Amino acid sequence: MHEIIKELIASCREGETWDFKEKHHENNAALVHDILAMTNQTNENDRYIIIGVKDPMYSTEIVGVNQEHRKSQSNIINLFQNLKFAGDIKPDLEMKTILIEDKEIDVIVIHPIRELP
Repeated sequence: MHEIIKELIASCREGETWDFKEKHHENNAALVHDILAMTNQTNENDRYIIIGVKDPMYSTEIVGVNQEHRKSQSNIINLFQNLKFAGDIKPDLEMKTILIEDKEIDVIVIHPIRELP
């Protein structure tokens, strides 16, 4: 996954299946919205929310993850466990931390699922 993320950053653009965030979401509703938007893509590949990279509109500078509002995988999973979804269909996701240019980058990986939430 490390090489995939490096290639996405090097592309200097966002796409249907990846998005850059300079820092973790302060607002859980915004985080849920972004994850659901990625979950509802019809593409059958993993999707990525890459945190610690500036918006490519300005540059794709790797700034690393700021500890303020940083979330763990368990924080995100607990957030979704406490939400109600029709048919109890929830996103399949995980959080990984990778090191690029000696900076920590958090990546929320959203795996494709058969039925959409």
